[in-house]
Formats: sequence, structure tokens, C-alpha cells
Amino acid sequence: MGNCCTGPKPPPQTSPDANKQQPQPVYTPPPPQAQPEDPNKPRAQVFAIMRNGHEVIRGLMKDCEVAPDMSTFRRALAILMRWQELHAMSEDGTPFCKGFFAVLNERFENLAHQKGLLAAHRDLHALETKLIQTAAAPSTTLDQVKPVYMEWQAANEKHLKAEEDVMMPCVKKMMEGQVNLKELLQMEIMPTIWDRPDFGFFVQHAAATLEKYPDGQPRARVWVHALLAISPAERWARYLPYVKAGLSPSLFKAINDEIGMEAPGVPLWAKADPAPKATEKAKLMAFAIMRNGHEVIRGMMKDILVAPDPQVFRERVAVMLKWQELHALTEDGTKGCRGFFAVINDKFDNKASQAGLLVAHNKLHPLEEQLKMACADPRLRLGQLMTLYRQFMDANEQHLKEEEGVMMPCVSKMAQDGVNLKEILVTDVLPCIWDRREFGFFVQAGAATLEKYPEGMPRARVFLHAISKALPPERWARALPYVKAGLSPALYKIVNAETDFDPNSPASFDGA
Repeated sequence: MGNCCTGPKPPPQTSPDANKQQPQPVYTPPPPQAQPEDPNKPRAQVFAIMRNGHEVIRGLMKDCEVAPDMSTFRRALAILMRWQELHAMSEDGTPFCKGFFAVLNERFENLAHQKGLLAAHRDLHALETKLIQTAAAPSTTLDQVKPVYMEWQAANEKHLKAEEDVMMPCVKKMMEGQVNLKELLQMEIMPTIWDRPDFGFFVQHAAATLEKYPDGQPRARVWVHALLAISPAERWARYLPYVKAGLSPSLFKAINDEIGMEAPGVPLWAKADPAPKATEKAKLMAFAIMRNGHEVIRGMMKDILVAPDPQVFRERVAVMLKWQELHALTEDGTKGCRGFFAVINDKFDNKASQAGLLVAHNKLHPLEEQLKMACADPRLRLGQLMTLYRQFMDANEQHLKEEEGVMMPCVSKMAQDGVNLKEILVTDVLPCIWDRREFGFFVQAGAATLEKYPEGMPRARVFLHAISKALPPERWARALPYVKAGLSPALYKIVNAETDFDPNSPASFDGA
């Protein structure tokens, strides 16, 4: 496992994998101040994120077109459909971010709507469904699927060209009007997707495809440079490993020499979260048990996305669903303990009920059951399982964000008012699960996942520090072996140096 103080290790230099993705934080920071451009380096063309995105799609379509057999075709098609879906989100928008078409509507008198850009995505759906169903049938041959694919490809190329005919003149006018395109991308377009767990997949396959199909232009460099230019440092530290995984070593070096993606001799992700001094004691953030619990769930969802086979997929789904079930108990409450939602209701005029937080858990239940049933069916292959899983993942991510939209302002208000948050955890939240036999699993899996996916932050330390101070000593003595089992020895030593959570005395386990 990686050290939480140095950020995530880069993925190995392998061929792009459609299932390699990454976890998603939910906070989108305000746009940073623009850095002065080096006149000796190429100028970043930030809207290449969108325009060269079309060239990624065209390249992935070529991969499908030249596939020599059905196995290769199905894999290429899966990558193409997933990548284009993410690109389309950046255009269509989400409940949390406008998207490019909404920007065009606002700035150019409803132009995207008038030109039918959003409707065109819906029109393509029927052909996509027909193509996917045809390709998924076990008996389908390459000769049978190719006519269906070519019909969709022709429609998709027409749609890309129509978008470009609208998009590029608008981008040119905004540049001439000195609109801050970088800020536009940071605030209104890229947040549609850059906090998703599969954004790493998006970056890696864009880099790989644009290198494969440059068409005599530096397309990979231009796209990567655009992503670098709009990404705050902590985000770029997360994206860079996927750029490395997508590009050949020679092109990575050439691009790095041109635009300075990585400081010579010092990987950028190592600078994103410098190691704290061992003598400094970390500040307790009691409610990280709840908030970083969401990051545990997101990390586990990422693990599922990169499962290499159906058996590992089923095992990881079981772990994630069990961990989320325990976390949900701390929110919903039990017969013997109120739970966090009841605390919010008491202190904030029934706000949890009004926001539908408990109802949201009930709405997720059918998707959870569907996923469990799919995992229990030995006939289903990995691609079929992933299709069902992504439906659950998208709904679950939306639910987590909605909870955070209610939870974090309430926690901030309680902290400002001097409410004893530790006491709330000890009396109203953690007793929901701390006597359950799976509590050791909860601690161990939480620690391991947060070490694996730190996102440039000391998430494992913050989570464990909160638990160590919220549990009574005898309960912490029982939990500590699970902490040790979950963390790497190196990180365990660092976290203990910051928090003193291990008394290093065998007596502390007597009678535990």
C-alpha cells in the first residue's frame, strides 16, 4: 500500500485498461489564480479538452473498425462507449454542474437548444442500444456486428461534426471577448466528470488514443496540456499517473520536456502532500468518521471498477455492500442508538427528514438487491456485472453527495456553536455499530481503503484518529489490532507518531 503522505503511486506502465479508474472527491475548489505563462513553452489551448475529445472518440471508433475478431471488438466498443458517455456528461451537464451546452445556451441565446445538441445525444441512444445488444449476444459474429456498428458510426460522426459546427465559432467568440475559458472549464464544465471514480480511465484513454492517432498533429500534448492548465495542483497530482499510464515513455518524456508536467527528479504527486514532521501532533477532526466514511465507500467502488475477473468483482461488491450497510446504520440509527440523522433532525428543525436522507437509503435498496442477485448468478460475465454495477455506482455517488450537502453545513454549524461533537459520536452515533461483531472489519477495511486512496490527503490518519478518541479505552484496545491489520507498517508508524493512538503496551490488550 502507498504512503498517505506521498499520495497515490502511479499505475504500472501497461496497456490502457477500460476498468482502471479512480476515486472521486466531492469538493470542487474555486479556480486558482492563473500562473504566468512561460514564453518558451507552448501555450495551453484549454478548450482542447472538449475539441480533442472528439478526436479521442474518432480514434476509438477506428479501433472498433479495424478489430480483427469479436473479442477485440467487444473490448474496443466497451472503451469507446464508456469514454463517449463521460464526454457527453461534460456537455449535457449533471444535477451538480451546468455542462457545456448550458454554457452555450446562456451565452449565445439558447443556441445549443436551438441546434438540437442535447436532443442529438438522445437520438443516438437507440442506435447505441441496438449496437450494444448485438455485440453482447454470444452468437454474434464480426460480420454480423459490423453493419450495425457502421450504421451507428456514421450517425455518430454526423453528430460530432454538427457539434463542432456550433462549438468552435462560439469558443472563438468567447476568446475574442476575453472570456476566461479556463475558469469556465473549471467551474461549469469539468466538474461534471472530474470527481468521478472513472475519470482516471477518461484521462488514460484520451492520452493513449491521441498518441495512437495523431494525424500529423501534437494532439496528445495539446489535450494533456489543457488538462494540466485547468487542474489545481492537488488534482493534477492525481491525474498525472494516468497520463503516464496512457502515454508511451518516449512521448511522456517529450511532452514533459515541452510543458513541464513533472519536476525533474521529483514526481509531482510526491509534492502534493508533504510528509508531516513526526513531532507535530495532528488536530482531532471527530466527524471524519462520518465524512471520510464516504471516501471509504468511494475507494471500494473504485476497487470494484478495476476487478480483473467475475470472482474478484463479487468479492469486492460483498465487501463494499457490507461496509456501507454498517456506515448506514450509524446514520439511520438502531433500536438502541439514535444515529446521525436523528441528531440532525433534533438540532436543525427536522432537516434530515425534510431532505429525504433516510428515504434515499430506501431508494438505493432495490439497486443493491439487483446487484446482489447478479453476483449470485454464476452465468453472468464481468461485462454484464459491470453494466449493472455502474447503475448502482452512479446512484450511490449521487446519494453520497446529497448527504454531504446536508451533513457538512450542519457539522460546521455545530462546531461553530461549540457543540461537543465527540460526545455526539460516543452517545448517539458509534454505539449503533461498535458492539457488532463486524466492527473489526469496519475498522480494518476503512483503514486499508483510505491508505490505498488518500487523494493527496492523510485520510487514513484522520479517520483513525477520530475513532481512537471516540472509543472508550477498552473498546479501542479491541479495535487496535484491526487498525494494524489494515495499515501498512510504514503508515501505521507515521499515524501513531502523529496521534499517539498506540500505547505500545501489551497490558492495554489484557482482558480485551
